[in-house]
Amino acid sequence: MRISWVYVPCTKTTVMAQQMQIEDDIGNTEFTFRKWNPDKERVMWGSDNGSSLEPVCPVACCCGFLSEVMFFKTVFNETIDHCAYGEKTPGEIVGEYSKTPKISGLSNVFRVVTWVLSVAANFLIFSPITSTIIWIPFVGTLLQTTFTFTGLIFAIVLASAQHLLIISIAWIAYRPVLASFLLIFSASILGMMALGQPLDET
Repeated sequence: MRISWVYVPCTKTTVMAQQMQIEDDIGNTEFTFRKWNPDKERVMWGSDNGSSLEPVCPVACCCGFLSEVMFFKTVFNETIDHCAYGEKTPGEIVGEYSKTPKISGLSNVFRVVTWVLSVAANFLIFSPITSTIIWIPFVGTLLQTTFTFTGLIFAIVLASAQHLLIISIAWIAYRPVLASFLLIFSASILGMMALGQPLDET
């Protein structure tokens, strides 16, 4: 038998949810809370008002459309149901909720994993070259090491620029200032990589 104890302080509480007035079987009315979904405010008590699977990403963006419908809309519940001790403003509640380990941890893990996969994919572009030049007599090993290091640096820079570009596009509706800065920064890096020419030797 396992027994656990939870201490609940006797203090004021701030609730961020949807308040509803319900009526029981004998006609008594009382107020209660349930998770708030801004797209389903008028759903009757007892009915499901959770997140819908309707995607925001346009169908033209196939990868984003499929990942949003099949994964993110299922894993992340886009509703508000949060309780905190003490009297707090909505901004403080949202700030605390967004910093919880479950939310911030999953977001950071996805960002790191996608960046690593992007670096690996860009680095593999150079694998045919590095595998071929090793057969050059005398200097093959040296050239392979040089090309491998150069390809790794190129893959890191390109993957970082692509990663920031995708993040800026995803944030443009929610964090327009930061998204605009990231968009200009990543587009500048990609533009310099695409249009950059080596300097002429004098």
